[in-house]
Amino acid sequence: MRKLVVLTMLSVITIVLINCKMNQKQINFITPPYKNLDIQPDVFTVSADNSSEIKLQNGGSIVIPENAFVDENNEPVKGTVEIKFREFHNAADIILSDMPMDYDSAGEKLHFETAGMFEINGYQNNNPIFVASGKNITVNLGSYARGNDYNFYELDKEKKSWVYRGGAPSKINEEKKLLTEELMAGELKKPVMPKRISDNSQLVNLNINYKLYPELEQFHGIMWEYSGNASSMNPKKNQWIYKTKWNSMSLTEYSRDSCKYLLSLSTKDKSFKTIITPVLSKKNYAKELKKFEKKLEAFNTKIKEIEDKRQREEREADLIRTLTVNGFGIYNCDRVMRQPNAVAMKANFKIDAPVDMDDVTVYLVSSNDRSVIEYNKYNNNSFKVSPDVDNCLIVLLPDQKVARFSNADFRKINYDSLRALDEYPSYTFHLKMVSKPISSKASLQEILKSI
Repeated sequence: MRKLVVLTMLSVITIVLINCKMNQKQINFITPPYKNLDIQPDVFTVSADNSSEIKLQNGGSIVIPENAFVDENNEPVKGTVEIKFREFHNAADIILSDMPMDYDSAGEKLHFETAGMFEINGYQNNNPIFVASGKNITVNLGSYARGNDYNFYELDKEKKSWVYRGGAPSKINEEKKLLTEELMAGELKKPVMPKRISDNSQLVNLNINYKLYPELEQFHGIMWEYSGNASSMNPKKNQWIYKTKWNSMSLTEYSRDSCKYLLSLSTKDKSFKTIITPVLSKKNYAKELKKFEKKLEAFNTKIKEIEDKRQREEREADLIRTLTVNGFGIYNCDRVMRQPNAVAMKANFKIDAPVDMDDVTVYLVSSNDRSVIEYNKYNNNSFKVSPDVDNCLIVLLPDQKVARFSNADFRKINYDSLRALDEYPSYTFHLKMVSKPISSKASLQEILKSI
């Protein structure tokens, strides 16, 4: 009897240990393919005692109320804390971070198309903290995908599944809109550098209303010199122009860099054109040169401001999705991926390299770089692809090497022939090695763009 009790106790302990190991495995089911290329979080330091707003580079923000955090003993956290936040917006983000993109709906396995995902966590002295009961954090997530048919989900790591949390409507990112409007508002003209009269200048006598030419109105005592090469346009060799009563005269910019203008004169039966440049006397030149240098400095400052705005505009997301969370974790704004006219098949994958395909995960990237479906030896027989959208296959191999099956390769597939063969026809995808290993997220993005 004692032996039976001991055996029973050992069984209980064994079961508990097995369950603990299973739970640990479930919690750590996200395993990035290359640790050194995993998407790194931005780290922000805020006060746990006061409310705060964290501004994100793409126009989003995180709004935290006062006294929002507790420790593992449910005691209020005081002082400064670290908030770690990272975002995922495209296939490279998803693949390198190993974000799951499957969704179970009443037993049916569906695939997501993302409008933005994020992970948020908090720490104090490297120890995890938690969102206090009754407190909510608002995440204004920058989004690059238009549409209001996206929903909000939270990842349950233990169950390895996404939990529906409501809708994820979008609104225009007003900051980006304002930057775009400012950048489109008028052309900034570089100030014209004055030119000093030379000893061999060929002057042209003109009476011009300089209010019509604001870039020249800045100069006082302007004279004009001929700056062309053709004899037919040289006023000195065409003295008749000074004896003619011209009905019309126009002055148009010929070359801004060299400050040349095209002078056009005309009557009912005559016309004359020449190229001229404004010049100044030595006395006026010195005075106007100082004014020019100040204006050029102001112009260069303005150019720098415009370039800064342009870079900010490029970083800014098109849309903002306002989401509320009551705990740290991983969240997404996704919708079920549409696969119009999809063709189902039994897929085989081959790579022109010595690789055991049983150990390989193949990623199908589609839906404008916002959807990733994983295939391996367990689900290759349920491969689906839509011929009506851009698709590519990517395989990540040891030493950060990559193999691919491009969108152009997909376009060569005769889908009608496949449909005629069988309900689930077989097809072998021959993936080709990319010449260089990937070294960053950007290098993977370049590969995805090129195919």
